[in-house]
Order: sequence, then C-alpha cells, then structure tokens
Amino acid sequence: MTWDFRTLQGPRQIADFVASSSSESRICNISLEESAAYKAPQATQLEGTKDWSGWFQIQTMAESIHARRPTGHEAGNKNMSWEDQINVQHNCQGLREPTVLIIGAGQGGLTTAARLRQLHIDTVIIDQNACIGDNWRKRYQQLVLHDSGGLRRRYTIIWVDSLMQVFTPKDKLADWFTYYAGALALNVWMGATLTSSEWDHASRQWKVTLTSWKNGVQEDRTLRPRHIILATGHAGEPHLPSYITGLERFDGDRLVHSSKFTEPSKNAKGKKAVIVGSCNSAHNIGKNYYEHGYSVTMIQRSSTLVLTSETLIEVTMNGLYAEDGVSPIYDPFTRG
Repeated sequence: MTWDFRTLQGPRQIADFVASSSSESRICNISLEESAAYKAPQATQLEGTKDWSGWFQIQTMAESIHARRPTGHEAGNKNMSWEDQINVQHNCQGLREPTVLIIGAGQGGLTTAARLRQLHIDTVIIDQNACIGDNWRKRYQQLVLHDSGGLRRRYTIIWVDSLMQVFTPKDKLADWFTYYAGALALNVWMGATLTSSEWDHASRQWKVTLTSWKNGVQEDRTLRPRHIILATGHAGEPHLPSYITGLERFDGDRLVHSSKFTEPSKNAKGKKAVIVGSCNSAHNIGKNYYEHGYSVTMIQRSSTLVLTSETLIEVTMNGLYAEDGVSPIYDPFTRG
C-alpha cells in the first residue's frame, strides 16, 4: 500500500486510498477479527462523532505458497545449483547491491530479514559477534528468558514454537536463532562491523564500509544499500561506572558488568559478592552466587517492581501479548 503511516476517516477516504494504490501492493484479504469478545465491532464516540471500531486481520502480501510457490528450477537458474545461487546472493557478487542493510542479527534483525526475503528484497545482516545467537549464548549460564512465548514468536516456522518452554533457556534460543537463519537462507555476515556510512543524495543510496577479520587478516567491503535498519537492541551499551571511590584498589576475584558475567567460582564458601542493581539479571546472578556458597549483598538505589512469573503472564501479557494473541494492535481511542 504505502510505507507512510497515515490516518483515514470514513468509508470514502478509505475507498479512495485503496483504489489509488499500486496493483502490486493491494490488500488481498481483509476480515473481522472475532477471536475474543473485546475485539468485536463496537460503537464509539470521539470528537463529537459516532463511529464503529473493531479489530481487523489484513493480509497485504501474497505468501509464496500453493500456486505461487517457486518450482526450484526457474528459467535462468539451470546452470547453477541452489547453493551456488545462494552464494551469489550472499556475497553480493557482480553488480548486485543489497537494497537493505540490517545492523544486528538478534531477534529484530532476523525476523525483519525474513519478511524482506519473502518480499524478494535483497538484504544483508551484519553483526560483530562471531556466530549467530552469540548475543544470548555468551551471557551468564543460568540465564532464562523472562518473556513468555507470546513475545518471542518468530515469523514463519511456527511448528518449532511447540518445542519451546514458556521461559526459554538462553542457549536454546541462541541455537534456534542459528537454525532459523539457516532454514530461511538469510544473508548474515557475522564478525562484521560498520566503520563508516555516508548518504548520497544524488543516487539516493548509502555508501557504507564494513570491516571484518578472517584468519587474522582485515577485510574491508563497500556496499551501497538504499536503506539501513538498526536492530541493535533496546537496552544500550553496558554501563560500568569508573568514578566509584576506591575502585582502583579493588583486589577481589572479578569486577564485571552483568553482560560479561558467566558463572561464579566453584567451592567459594565464605566469599562475598556485591551486586549493584536489583532487576532480573541481578536476582539471577545473586541466586547463582548464593548457590555456590557466597554471601550475597544486593544494592538497590530505588524502588523495584516485584511480581511473580504467573502475574507477568496473566496481567501484563494476557490478550495482546499472549501466545494466542494477534499481531496487529489497534487502539479504539486513536484513529488510524
């Protein structure tokens, strides 16, 4: 339809907008969402007008299934195996330039790339880690996700979701990321960093330089994508204060941010551990230290919300973010 968000009010505006859309990007299926009573159409009154609001399921792309599924031996590919074709695409050989560059091979980067691949849009993902899934795999051993299945759903290969626990261990999720990228033949360049970027107004393309290391040798590559998507996570870089008085005299076993923590030393009965912070990672690491015999002190600067995992699921995720919830979100008090 369009890449722009816009508000349309009334049947006439909606009909005119749909009619003016390109034939290649029309809505091909629309139906009322009736899986729950609160999603049923209902009368609303906003700004002095009487309207109807409701939930809709809209399909805007024809999936490559049934009669649209590729045969595997399309014209022009007879002299190349499937593996050869993938290698050409993934190496951006010849005159091929990716339309989209995604920075970050975590959940957001992989799922975005999967959708773009279904749209036949050439996409390259880069990540500074050595292997797909390392953003979870390299974290502390006892880490288990605190978000339930409704928030971790991947685009396509839904059957694998039945093999996941409600709260997934970090190594299982990391391995799933690896499998997911391979099964969907996503173009992921691991061990690569973005060293420079410049927008060219004339060609309406980015000029980016990527740097990677292979067998101790630095390799630089220049790409010219039209779009760059940042999928680097929402939590930001680790913050380890350096201005704490006496920090330079600390002579304990380790001084580390939680993102770099793996596991406590063995047989450490009688030792002490101080954890600054009191959220999920702090409690997980504190429990791990305690189980290894440490005396644990947790420093809490301000109030903390404490709730059970059952409450987390039933209150904060039930409905919209439950496993049986719907993907689109519509606010009946906001037009659009």
